[in-house]
Amino acid sequence: MNVKDLIASVKIRDITMDDIHGVYQFFVKEQGDAEIGCVKEYIEALIKSGELRVDGKISYPLCEERGSRPPNTDFLRWIVDSKGFHFGKIACLDNIIIGAILCYAKSRGRNIAFLSNIAVASQYRRKGVGSALMREVINFYGP
Repeated sequence: MNVKDLIASVKIRDITMDDIHGVYQFFVKEQGDAEIGCVKEYIEALIKSGELRVDGKISYPLCEERGSRPPNTDFLRWIVDSKGFHFGKIACLDNIIIGAILCYAKSRGRNIAFLSNIAVASQYRRKGVGSALMREVINFYGP
């Protein structure tokens, strides 16, 4: 599927209460994979340069611990429940989340918003999904 066909097929919509668990899991997976990848590359570079020696397997105890805790989805509920200037959208392809964005602002029309989270599934990165989500933010908070 080329980029234009992909973007035409993607549906961007508000996050609902029914989406909260799926959106949380999406952020954990996509942002966690990126974070773990960066950590792994950094550790491998330290090993290669001789600055770090590891006997056995490299593990990620914080990530493993994070997976065992119950998810804290309060921030997502706050965005969905708010009647103000909070913004949460997901990009779906065939009802599967492939991108998500969360923002907030203190007032509308001042052209100032705070991007708290954005993630795109690894196989859809650099194909316009993140840009489409950002356009939604700009349209929402714009003048």
